[in-house]
Amino acid sequence: EIMGLIQEIAATKEKTILMITHHLDEAIFSDRIVVMNQGKILLDGSPKEVFANKGLLESVKLDVPFAVKASHELVERGILKTVCTDDEELMTLLWTLDLKA
Repeated sequence: EIMGLIQEIAATKEKTILMITHHLDEAIFSDRIVVMNQGKILLDGSPKEVFANKGLLESVKLDVPFAVKASHELVERGILKTVCTDDEELMTLLWTLDLKA
C-alpha cells in the first residue's frame, strides 16, 4: 500500500522522491537506482541497467527480485533476450514466447 501511495504522489504531484532501502524489489519502480557499498557507488542507472549486474548485486549481499533472477536464468539458456525487472514484464514475455520454433 505504501509503495502504491509513493508512486501515486510521484506521478500526480510531480514530486521527486528519494527512498533508501535494502530491498531491491522496492526499487524496481524507480527511475534511477544508485547502489552503494561502504560509502562508494557501485552502480548507478535505470532498473534495467542495475539489474543487469546480478552478480555484483549478489556479491554485496543484495537479493534481486524473483523476476530478475528468473529472467537472467532464461537469458542464459537462450529462451529470453532481455532481463525483466518485474513480474508483469516477465509474464508478458513468457506468454508471448513461441516455443515451437
